[in-house]
Amino acid sequence: MRQGILEEMTISDVRALQPNVCVFPIGSTEPHGPALPYGTDSFQVEAASYGGTVRANELGGRVLCFPTQRVSLNNNFRAFPFACRMQVPTFMQLLKDLIDMCEAEGVRRFVFVNGHGGNPDVIRAVQRDLSARDGIFTFLISTLHCADRDMLNSMWENRSDHAGEEETSMVMHLRPDLVQS
Repeated sequence: MRQGILEEMTISDVRALQPNVCVFPIGSTEPHGPALPYGTDSFQVEAASYGGTVRANELGGRVLCFPTQRVSLNNNFRAFPFACRMQVPTFMQLLKDLIDMCEAEGVRRFVFVNGHGGNPDVIRAVQRDLSARDGIFTFLISTLHCADRDMLNSMWENRSDHAGEEETSMVMHLRPDLVQS
């Protein structure tokens, strides 16, 4: 069991952790060309969120990471088969419901970790709505913008944020069994 990964914990583990921060990894399930799996965005945001949560807890944090949200905003992919998507109001309500649930458990600090380019504007709108509540802290970080951009740009010959060299490298590291040649 990795400390702080909700799906891997028992009720006793969760009670002992007494979390005061909740992390919400938000991915996507959509086509990524002929070589990469639909779960590309979800695999990378899950790895980043789980790794960060475990590290935070090793350093004395009390962080609880929720399961990765694998269906998000893909309305621009309607032409492709089974590009999993929900409507903007549904997505917004989902995020607010998660916050409400955690708030009822006494948690007031939240980190949205986004791994899909179509989500940030709506997550920011949710954050704006939540800012009307006293004592709530939310933070949005995107796995697409965590690393030093100049360093990354020097690594890629043909930089592309969708189904290109960058995402292919990530999936080859995380799930090489799913990359088609």
